Parts: sequence; C-alpha cells; structure tokens
Amino acid sequence: VWPQSGLGSDLHTYARALCWAAHLNTTLVGSKHWLWADREFCRDARTGLACYFGPETRCPLPPVIKTNYNYWKQTPGDTVFVQDACPLEPDQSQERLAALAYVFRDLPPAIVRLAAQANFRVFGPAGAPADMISIHIRWGDKWKEMPKGQLPPIEEYVEAVRGLAAAQNLMGNLTVFVVTEDPKALRHFLAAAPKAWRVLWYEPAIGQGNLSHSDGSDNHLTKSQWSDMDEAHVSGGRLGLTAVIALLLTLESRLFVLCRISNWSIVIDELRLTMLDPECNGCTRAMDVPSCLW
Repeated sequence: VWPQSGLGSDLHTYARALCWAAHLNTTLVGSKHWLWADREFCRDARTGLACYFGPETRCPLPPVIKTNYNYWKQTPGDTVFVQDACPLEPDQSQERLAALAYVFRDLPPAIVRLAAQANFRVFGPAGAPADMISIHIRWGDKWKEMPKGQLPPIEEYVEAVRGLAAAQNLMGNLTVFVVTEDPKALRHFLAAAPKAWRVLWYEPAIGQGNLSHSDGSDNHLTKSQWSDMDEAHVSGGRLGLTAVIALLLTLESRLFVLCRISNWSIVIDELRLTMLDPECNGCTRAMDVPSCLW
C-alpha cells in the first residue's frame, strides 16, 4: 500500500487496507518510500510505516508483491480498490477503531524512547498533569475542507477549553497542550489564552509555515495554500516523526478539544476511545469547536 496524503488520512487509508487484507487472509505491507517517513531516522527501516509503528509482519517478504492496493480510484490489473474495506459509516465503527488501534499496538523501541525524552522535556519530571486539556488546531490549508470555507477562529478553541474545564469542574489554573503544525495557530492561541494558563507544546512538531511565500494577513481568515504535506516534503519527512511523537504526548491527556473534520483530530479521538478509555473506565471526554460541527 502506498498512502501519500496527509498523515492522518494515510493512517486511515492503511487501517482500512488492513481490514481488506484481513478479509482476504493476506499480509499487507507498506512501501519503502513514504512522504511522512523521516529520511534519516527511517533509512534502515524495511518500510516507511514500519519505521514508526513496527513491522507489518515478522515473515520474510517475497521479492515481488503482485497485488497493489489503491485507496482513491479503481484501476485495471492487479490493483484492488480498498476505500470500502472498513465501513465509513458510522465513523466510529468497530472495524475502523480496531484497525487503527492495531497500527499502534507495538511501537518500536526507538519511537518509545523519543516519546519518553519528549515527555520529560515538555512536562518535566512529574509528567503531564492529570487534568491537562489537549487541543488540536489544524489551520494551514484546511479552510478548503471547512463547511464555510474558513478556518475556526482561535477564540473558539479558547472558549472550548473554558467550557470543557467548567464541565469537568476543574478549578484553578489550567494546563493546555497544543498540537498543531501551523506556527501561526500556535502564536494566535498563545496571544488569546488567559495568562494564568500553562500552555505547552512540542516544539519540533511545529512546522515552519510558508517561509518563501507570504500568506498575507496573519489570522484565521487567511486562505493559505501551504499544507502539512508541503511541510513534510521540505523537512524530508521529519514532520511525520515529530507529529507521531506529539500525538503520543497528546494521549497523556484525558480531555480533548478537537476539530473532527481533520483526520488528525479523528485519529486522536479514535485512540482516545480504544487506548485510553479502556484503561480508565471511560474517563475521557472530547468536544469539537463550533466551526467543526457539520
């Protein structure tokens, strides 16, 4: 399988292809070359996906793999269309949730080690606070897929954090962990959040933005053409590695503010349901900002 889209979209493509492979009683392996695979970190990995998530199979691979899996369109020959391999509706179907959880079942020691180092760097020796709220802000070119053709204003995220904290009876100063690849979104959240909040982020996962072409005004109404895939290209796949580490840090929370129009927010939510909730008897909560409600 050769997923080459946004990182969240690629993981969903791969998870659905896993469902298809299970139906066919066959083994699914990824390509060596993947947009999101860090060229340096993943140079010795058998496949791009295996670099971050462990080997797809412990068995030796044949020299020639005859069947290709294509997510986007039906093509002749040996290509199999896999978009419907896992049910698309409901969004939280058991097949879809189980497939994504399987991808994260046994992370390589190198990824676990990087995540532990990042955890110490971001949260300190005491680790993440128990009532930390994680938020995912997908700006960049996501306006193209938004219902009104505009990015959610940062004020919606601030108010959503306030609302979620109030609903959970959180008193005192809050700790908020921000996940975003857009440095503009982080700047805006830092400016809008109450000064009493402790706002944290994983710096290596914050992209550079479009440094070579001005996006015009620096706000959520800017219709930027710069995408996370552009960032992945210019970083040599490094953004994929740092995004996975940031995702693992995000899962230190039990409370989430998301935009579940974004595949990355959906990935966070699916891992919340499959990895966190079973460990704490359903203690997690997630909400969308208003602009991300259809």
